[in-house]
Amino acid sequence: MKNIVIDVHAHFIPRLLYARYDANAGKFPGVRLLRDGKGTRMQFPGGEPTRPISPKLSDTADRRAWMDRNGIDRRSRRCRCSTAGSPPRCWAKRSTRVSAE
Repeated sequence: MKNIVIDVHAHFIPRLLYARYDANAGKFPGVRLLRDGKGTRMQFPGGEPTRPISPKLSDTADRRAWMDRNGIDRRSRRCRCSTAGSPPRCWAKRSTRVSAE
């Protein structure tokens, strides 16, 4: 049996997240999605804007190529949805097969 290498610390931001936020921004008072010369950043109530969100976090083709170059067979994605303060959190765990056997 072949050993499988799994990336258990993979960050991912679906591109659809930005469109859904734009369409529903009114439901998130105080949360801002900033698009400026520094890139795309978020700002939560009472806080400074985050550092720019890397476009590579949404690029699945780039991620798959990186995984293939590094001998990683699968990744475990964990989606954490939260806001500032004592946030409610939602967790979604899913293994994604990205390279052929």
